[in-house]
Amino acid sequence: MEKKAKQIVAIVVIAGIAVGAGLGTWIYFAFFATPYWVAPGAPATISEDQMIKVGCLGDLNNIQGAGNYDGAYFAAKQINEAGGVTVGGKTYYVAIGKEDTAEARAPFDTALGVAAAERLLARGAEYFVGGFRTEVLEAYLEPVMDAKKLFFGTGAATDSLCKVLETQYEKYKYFFRVMPINSTALGNQVVPFILGLMAGLNSTFVNEDIDTAVVLRENLDWTAEMGPKVAGALLNNSVYNFTTTYDMPYNPASTANDFDSYWGTIEGYGAHLVIPIISAGTGVYMMTKYAERQPNCTVVGINVESQLDSYWEETSGAAIYETMMQPLVRTNKTPVSIEFWDAYHAYYDSSPLYTATGAYDAVRLLIDVINTTKSFDISGLINGLEDGVWHDFSPMTNTFQFTSTHDVRAWMEPGDNKDYAQTLMVQWQTGGAKYAVDQYVPVLSFYPVDMEVGTYQVAPWVAADWAT
Repeated sequence: MEKKAKQIVAIVVIAGIAVGAGLGTWIYFAFFATPYWVAPGAPATISEDQMIKVGCLGDLNNIQGAGNYDGAYFAAKQINEAGGVTVGGKTYYVAIGKEDTAEARAPFDTALGVAAAERLLARGAEYFVGGFRTEVLEAYLEPVMDAKKLFFGTGAATDSLCKVLETQYEKYKYFFRVMPINSTALGNQVVPFILGLMAGLNSTFVNEDIDTAVVLRENLDWTAEMGPKVAGALLNNSVYNFTTTYDMPYNPASTANDFDSYWGTIEGYGAHLVIPIISAGTGVYMMTKYAERQPNCTVVGINVESQLDSYWEETSGAAIYETMMQPLVRTNKTPVSIEFWDAYHAYYDSSPLYTATGAYDAVRLLIDVINTTKSFDISGLINGLEDGVWHDFSPMTNTFQFTSTHDVRAWMEPGDNKDYAQTLMVQWQTGGAKYAVDQYVPVLSFYPVDMEVGTYQVAPWVAADWAT
């Protein structure tokens, strides 16, 4: 605080002296404007040619874009404080820049995203991390691919972003998805969790036939395939079959009043389970109205906003009993998970969003490959990423590896290696606590072996209704 106070005084004094000469504004910006490239934790004396410039692309006024920048910055800080990376006898440090793509703001304007990518390229960005809204990311990915720069995806799940490498490898070989697991994998993980959970609850509440589910999804590209697939999988499986499912897309610009109506429709369906698929913006309305109306159903699915610590206060505690996918909470998911969680929380006084964990891993993977190859040659870096297998490296994944289409390798079905990428199913409980919870059928669990978990809780009004 003392350092900040002295800087503020200095700005006022210099600006005040210069105003008389008409130079106040110029002096302020010349001496105190934030530099475009920042290298946290690096020596103050480094030159620009010692910077490994990583550009962050995302909606900086949205949680995903802000999380992406925070995660990349935190990784850069740790790398730089540890001494950077040496190539050819010269030490380099990670420098971070950012541009606002405005991609979370409807109506989507792809031109703003493209312009943001072009500004970073013009400023000398050598590597990129980010991406969130598929409809916009697909547009601003183009100038980065044309410039033959590595781009690490940290926020968009749509399968096609990586599947395009099957037919256009040479153009898109510079794209690698670090986070999240793709839409298919998300569905393949949420379904067995739900099946095991519902089978267990059906055995517990013997007076209630738990048989009706609603997929409540924002009507966007990334949910278009996932929603119907999830609904269909609940009807046709060997574990626990629902008799009725509904796919219920809604306008991402919906209001609280809209959600009051949605819950009315859901109650009319007689739903026992609601599966939200929400990336931003409307989760607060969903759970606030859920708590008000107290429908006789559970909520288990994807709600990115619910990953934030602040969500508990934003919903005034109405988040309680919601269970959603989150890549990490404070548990021993990998040998380095708790250490990362505590360090990140101590630095930012908040928990990392999924884009933050993705950007953190992306920057560290980049530097690890540069360090291993001792080169900045783009072909060598691509080969290193394609061939690499990282054990106990990531706070999110015990064994990190890319597929042939540069997607993060994920657990896809029972019997798969549980060390591959998986999400956690995390429930809000009393007092704003969050725990990774497991279901009742161990063979369906995709969690790492011996990971600590909490116990799933049913909302008391639901339990009371199902018990009669």
